[in-house]
Amino acid sequence: MATLPPPPPAVEHREGAAARALTSLSSWIAWVCQGAYEWLASAVLRLCPWGGGGKEASDKPSDKSRKKKKKRKPAGQKPSNKARGDKPRTKRCNDFPVDLREKRNDSEDLLPTQPWLRSPSPHQNLRDADPSEEDTVKLLHKSFKTEASKCQKKYTICLMCFIANFGEKNQVRPTPIKNEEMESHCYQYHGRRGYKCTTKGCYVRAKYQGDIGSHILHYHDSKK
Repeated sequence: MATLPPPPPAVEHREGAAARALTSLSSWIAWVCQGAYEWLASAVLRLCPWGGGGKEASDKPSDKSRKKKKKRKPAGQKPSNKARGDKPRTKRCNDFPVDLREKRNDSEDLLPTQPWLRSPSPHQNLRDADPSEEDTVKLLHKSFKTEASKCQKKYTICLMCFIANFGEKNQVRPTPIKNEEMESHCYQYHGRRGYKCTTKGCYVRAKYQGDIGSHILHYHDSKK
């Protein structure tokens, strides 16, 4: 706070009473006005953010807010697009995982699947099946029976391999497998042990239960 000036000097006694009173009053008023003006000026400078004031002015709220808003960027980082004047980029590809796999064509669902993959279950009536499909299933198991008859006593052909290769132009003759190794073969080459044929003495395994039903119907029941 500004220091007030010293009080006005006393009036000499030789002057008159009226002159002394007028001089004292005017001096006192001038002294009070000067002190009030200095006090108001210092208060305004102290309160205004744009005024001077040394340390108080440097710690004004606007500077503090600017310091908070300013973000520190790691060294070596490129300036933002706004600073370079470029157009705003889209979000980085790392923010959204991109599926690079081939898009599946919906028209594939409309294509008929392989007949042996849609073989009827043993509890399904074959009369409801497509006649051409039924003939294909019969032909498949008839061919399988022909190849299985060429195997030795303790060997069997893998039905999964036979179904996967059936209908190919250059059909490879299936390799017989030992009956005890059929389960490990299916697990190793087809990723699953599959469904085992319920007929006693048959070691054939299939990928789907419907294939086992068709196998029992056209392979075992046809012998009876």
